[in-house]
Amino acid sequence: YNGKLIGSFGDTACFSFDGIKNITSGEGGCVVSDDDRFLKRIRDSRLLGVEKDTDQRYAGNRSWDFDVSNQGWRYHMSNIMAAIGLEQLKRFPELSRKRRILAKYYDSLFNGHSQIELLEQMQSSLTTALNLNPRRIGVILPLSSSSAKVAGLAQETLNGLWLALRANENTVVNDNISDNTTSQTIIIGGNLLLTDNVTTVPKPKKIADSWELVVRDSHLDPEKTKSAIRELVETEGVIAVIGPLARKTSEAAAEEAERLRVPLISLSLTAGIPELGDYIFRNNQSWEQEVQELLDYAVSELQACRFLILYAKTREGRQKMRLFWEAAVLKGCEVVAVEGFINVGQKSLVNEFDTFTGKRKRISATEKSILKQIKEKEVPIHNFDAVFVAVGSGGVKNLRLIFPYSAVYKMGKAAFLGDSGWNDAALPFAPGLRGVKKPVFVDSFFPQAKTPAMQQLLRLHERILYRHQNYLGPTHYTAYAYDTLMILMKLLKDERNQSHKDLRNALANMQIFPGVTGNLRFDEKGEIQREMQILTLRRGKIQLLKK
Repeated sequence: YNGKLIGSFGDTACFSFDGIKNITSGEGGCVVSDDDRFLKRIRDSRLLGVEKDTDQRYAGNRSWDFDVSNQGWRYHMSNIMAAIGLEQLKRFPELSRKRRILAKYYDSLFNGHSQIELLEQMQSSLTTALNLNPRRIGVILPLSSSSAKVAGLAQETLNGLWLALRANENTVVNDNISDNTTSQTIIIGGNLLLTDNVTTVPKPKKIADSWELVVRDSHLDPEKTKSAIRELVETEGVIAVIGPLARKTSEAAAEEAERLRVPLISLSLTAGIPELGDYIFRNNQSWEQEVQELLDYAVSELQACRFLILYAKTREGRQKMRLFWEAAVLKGCEVVAVEGFINVGQKSLVNEFDTFTGKRKRISATEKSILKQIKEKEVPIHNFDAVFVAVGSGGVKNLRLIFPYSAVYKMGKAAFLGDSGWNDAALPFAPGLRGVKKPVFVDSFFPQAKTPAMQQLLRLHERILYRHQNYLGPTHYTAYAYDTLMILMKLLKDERNQSHKDLRNALANMQIFPGVTGNLRFDEKGEIQREMQILTLRRGKIQLLKK
C-alpha cells in the first residue's frame, strides 16, 4: 500500500494462510503488531485463554500450573501447519510472481465480456458511483487554442451550452459575466467563467435541482484530454461529458471515457468516433448522410446521373468528393470528371473548366487551326447533367470564383449541387450567381426553420447575445451544443437514467428528440441521425426546397 508492505505499518495487521491465499499452511493465519501487551492477549486468547503457552508450561516441574484469566478460543495451529507456512514464506517472491502472471492471463481472457467485470473496473465503478452527481455535466473544449478558427468554434459551442442552460427552467443564471475571468476549471451554473488562471471566480447561485457544467481545456493535447476526463469523472463526479471538438482529442477522450464507462458525446466532425466504445456518441454533421441525400435528390427529382465533381483541396472537400463519387457509382451513375482547387489563393479555374467541357485534351492542334481558319469557335461539350461543388465549411468564398464560369462555358442547363458549405449568408451575394441554374444544396442546420426548438434558440440567442458587438446569429456548433445539452437534461430528469450505465442505455434507446437541427436520435453505432434540409436560393434568400 503506497509502496509499503502490508504488516510493516499501522498498529496491527492480520494474515490468512487458507489454501487460496498468497501463501498457505493448509489453515490458520497470523497477527503482527508492535504492541507487546496486545500480542500477549492474542496469544492467550488463541488457546482457550490459557496464560502460558506449551513451552512455558513444560519448562518447570508443574506443567499443570497455569491460569485462565480471560475467555479464549481454540484457534491455535499445529506445528506441522507452521512448518509448511515457514517454507511457503521462503518461496513467497517466486509464488507472488507466478500469481501475477496468472492474474494478467485471466484478465486478458475475461476482458471484453459483458457479463464479467474485472476487480479494477469494479473498484473504479464503485468509487465513481459514490461520487456521482446526476446534475453535473463535464465539457472539454480547446479553450486556449492559438488558432482563431478553433477558438471561435469553442466559443460558439460554449454559447450553445449556455443558452441550453438558460432554456432550462431550473437553472439560476447570473447575467453579470466578467470578460476577464477565465479558468481551466470552469463551473457553469448559469455563469460563464472562462480563464486560464483564476483571479476572480464568482460563485454561481444554486437552487435545488440546478444544473452544473464543469469545463476543462483540452489544450488540443490527447494526454491532457485523457487526464481531464479522469478528473471530471473521478473528482468532479460528472454524469456525462460533452466534447471535445478535434479528432485526436476526441479519440483520446473516447478511449478514456469508455475505460471509465461514462457517456461521452463528441462534437467532432470525424465520423467513426462512436466505434471506439459502447459509451461513446457523436453529434455533428454527417458528411456521408449529407452527400447521400443530395445525390438521392439529384437522381430522383432532377433525373441527373452524369456528374462533374469540383472540390476544395481540404480534408472535408476531399472526403466529400470520395463519398459522392462512391455513392454515384453504387447508384449506377457516371462521374465524368473530377477536379480539385486550392481552398485559398486560387485566382483562375480556366484549366479545370476546360477539362470539364472538353476544350482541353480533346482537340488537336490541327483541329484548332481548322476552327480558326473557318472562324468557328470551339463549342464546349456538355456530357454531364449536374456539377457537384464541395467547398466545405467556410468555403462559400470559393463560389465567387466558380459561379462566373457557368455562363462563360454555357452550363446554364446543368444543375449545380452543393454541400453544407453553401449554406452561408454570403451566398446570395456571390458574383455570377445568375448564370447558375437553380442551385440545390443540403445542410442539417437551417436557422429559418419554423420549428419550436429553432424559434426558442433564436429568441434566446438574440436576447442574450445581441448586445455583443458584431452580433451574428447562431452557428452550426452553437446548435449542436445546444441540442446535446438539451437531450442530456431531458433524459437526466428521469431518475431511472441517473447512473452512467442507465444514461448510456437511455441515449442508445432514445426516441425522436425534437431538436434545433431536426428530429434527433442515435443509431446503433452512436452516431446522431437527423433529416437533412434540401435548400435552394430563391429571390435572393436561402429557402427550403419543397420536393
